[in-house]
Amino acid sequence: MSNYAWLCDYTNYSVANTYGMAMQTEEFDGVERFWLYEKEKIGQINNEEQQMLDNIRIPYLKFFDAWHNRELIKHLPVKLFKEPDINYSNLPQKDEIFFRITGGYLVMNEKLYNIISQFNLGKTHFSQVYIYDIETKKQLSDMPYYFINIAEKFEFLDIENSKEISVNQYFPQQRKRWIREPKNDDIILSIPVMDNIIDLWHDPLLNNSLFFSDKLVKALFDVGLNQKELGLIRCIIK
Repeated sequence: MSNYAWLCDYTNYSVANTYGMAMQTEEFDGVERFWLYEKEKIGQINNEEQQMLDNIRIPYLKFFDAWHNRELIKHLPVKLFKEPDINYSNLPQKDEIFFRITGGYLVMNEKLYNIISQFNLGKTHFSQVYIYDIETKKQLSDMPYYFINIAEKFEFLDIENSKEISVNQYFPQQRKRWIREPKNDDIILSIPVMDNIIDLWHDPLLNNSLFFSDKLVKALFDVGLNQKELGLIRCIIK
């Protein structure tokens, strides 16, 4: 049994870039949502279009809440669409192992996916997506990416003994903590039976957290990925 797990600080801007992209799923058209929302923002949307936007918002907000609550989502994105350059001017570079898109969702490259997908993920799953231009619908890259639905949650965080985590200043009575700038061994986890645990999980006690097992991280290191580019902080298991 390993005495370590790893916190992946993927929401840190120095670790993962964010790109403006709309999603298309079987339940809602993110491209149509994008253009209607642009009209709404400048007050040029008519009544029919407003109703269309309101109808799209229902499944979209359901998807948004489910993803951020780390719940299982049946219909993941089938395509990503790069928003116009007036919002975000770049596409992910070939060496980017993961990135975030509009809405805070996490997307991985094929190298990272090929390793992670071999491990015990429980309900967590992926969809393969390609990136298209939102205006021309032209495919922008032959490189596949993988949208992840993190759907395993465990409350392992030792709030009292961990360092570099903070309370919500507006709701200090809440148990949930926020990631500050932890270093290796600042985060303490209490995991009863590590040998049987899922290899990738979210802890509801730590906002936007994503934990990897030590076994998974060793496999990532074996293929040449490193702690810095993965945004990993080593955590002690007690």
